[in-house]
Amino acid sequence: MLAAAVWTTAPPNYLRIAELPELDGWEAYGVTMKVGSPAPDGTKTAAIVTANTNDSHIVLRAADVPGTKMTFSVYLRADKLVNVALFLNSDFATSKVARLSPEWQRFSVRLGGRDESPIAAMIGGGESFASGKSIYVWGPQLSLGTQATRYASPVGTAPSAFQGFVERYQLRSRSPWLWVLGLVLLAGLAAITPAARAGIARISREIGAAWSINRYLIRSGVVNAALIVATLATMEVLAFVASILRSPSTVSYFDAAATVIARAPIAQAFWFLGATRPQNQDESIVFSPLTQVARLPGDQLPPYLINSLGLIDNENPDPLLRGMPQKPSGMTRIALYGGSTAMGIGAADGTATISAQLEKLLNEHASPGAAFQVLNFGHGGGQTYTDLEFMVAAGTKLDVDVHISLNGFNDAFFATESGRTRLPYVINWSDFSYHYNNALNNVSPPQPVTLPLLPFISLLFNDLRTEQFLESARQLAFYEALPMRRITQFFDSRHTRDELLAENLRFMAGYFIKRDKVFLSYLQPHPLQFRHLLETSRAGPSERELVDSYIRRLAAHEPAEYSGRMTAMFESYGAQYAVLAREYRAYPNIRFFDIRPVLNGLPVPAYIDIIHYSATAQRKIAERMFADLSRLESIRSRLKR
Repeated sequence: MLAAAVWTTAPPNYLRIAELPELDGWEAYGVTMKVGSPAPDGTKTAAIVTANTNDSHIVLRAADVPGTKMTFSVYLRADKLVNVALFLNSDFATSKVARLSPEWQRFSVRLGGRDESPIAAMIGGGESFASGKSIYVWGPQLSLGTQATRYASPVGTAPSAFQGFVERYQLRSRSPWLWVLGLVLLAGLAAITPAARAGIARISREIGAAWSINRYLIRSGVVNAALIVATLATMEVLAFVASILRSPSTVSYFDAAATVIARAPIAQAFWFLGATRPQNQDESIVFSPLTQVARLPGDQLPPYLINSLGLIDNENPDPLLRGMPQKPSGMTRIALYGGSTAMGIGAADGTATISAQLEKLLNEHASPGAAFQVLNFGHGGGQTYTDLEFMVAAGTKLDVDVHISLNGFNDAFFATESGRTRLPYVINWSDFSYHYNNALNNVSPPQPVTLPLLPFISLLFNDLRTEQFLESARQLAFYEALPMRRITQFFDSRHTRDELLAENLRFMAGYFIKRDKVFLSYLQPHPLQFRHLLETSRAGPSERELVDSYIRRLAAHEPAEYSGRMTAMFESYGAQYAVLAREYRAYPNIRFFDIRPVLNGLPVPAYIDIIHYSATAQRKIAERMFADLSRLESIRSRLKR
């Protein structure tokens, strides 16, 4: 009955808005809203929202949320494919680009930490919801934890202190009322139909006879079952209390309880009783022995599409540019390598990435009979060594004419922030390098276990097991004995880490000596140099606030120390780029460009977090690459005069 009580009622919806069709609390900026469209639940309560400006958005503010982790979910659709950004903001901010289709979909964005700052969700913004676009909205919800829960009505008006306590901790259920309704119907049927009365009497006699025959066995079974249930319930309570007591001493018991409830795998423990199964996070990479990571053709990486080569698709409708791996006559094929910035994180869809915008610029200026195709080899976490792997494994096989590497941030981040993973620094290793190495050598932290009906016992067990694993030092001992770790120590004893980036780039550049192919390498811009981050915003956090919040979330060091380390590393990278530019000056097909200042003076936000660029900034970088390509004779001869 307790499990039924948990799952027949959805957890509270902490948004401080009215439920559709009412619009009280819906803060609309630059949009027109009209209620009356068919909703996912069959009612006509969905709102159609039309953008009237190039930065239209809706802000939904929240009540006092008793926890640090929360999930904003909303049902969205559009008459045609549209991409719209979702934001969840506090002192930290997180975002996601939702790819809308004509079918209703529920999108979620999660916030993993906060202080006492107010919570607000935003649909649109970030130049993702531009004038003329229309979308349908229904069922926005803000709930505790990292999993989306079933829809519940928002809290509406401000609750009293007692109501707030009930919202946080009381288990509410409609199931007892269903039993009462069933008994009323049964009594009514017995009173109306004589045959029904006779049938009920016969069933009662048979039950009574069975009871008299087996009453001792039945009583024993009921007592044992009750003892088991009582024991497990007591263990759950004790595990819940123990998890609260294990919380940091600086956290109040009330907040600690809310955090424990949010962390407990309740959905996993009760999924077979009707709770929503936990969904996997967006994950579209698999292990590759050649490049460490690869994407599966046709897989989903919202809001981007994965093409037949396993790359982020530029979504260009031209059949000629969609052909791959075949390379038709007259086509110049360009490969863009790099991490998630080259991949295009920050663009609303595949058409706004650096690769797509560069491809568009080149083809707009192409001479008759010429065509340019830009392949996006960007992979999250990739460093210069990853660029080298993809260039050797795939770029040469595809007969690429121009190879472009956009690099700097990931190399610097792992070289200065490696302590954030607890594991020793290994040269040229990214997140996925550690992940796959741990998995292949059986030194990964233990996977969480969820016991049916016992979420708090499961939570305590997993926490204790993880702590034991971390204290065992087995993983650290394995890494200290790893040959690559010893190579790293040898390298660090004789070189500085900025030299590692230079050596990787020299290795790539060396392939193009005395060849007709082109290699261009770019030291990318980052938010700590050559730009005054915007301090204000028409809605949501400013560019400065976004960058600062992500530094606090992702960096191993305090913001001031992080800024000093990263700035110093980029200064060293800049010096290395100057040396490389001089070394390869005699080779017109090999060029090194330090473009850190390229976003200076951009009047709109250039950064959406610790490094990723807005669509406008990606356009600016694509324009710079186009200008550099236009100076190469092999490219200039294919452009309009």
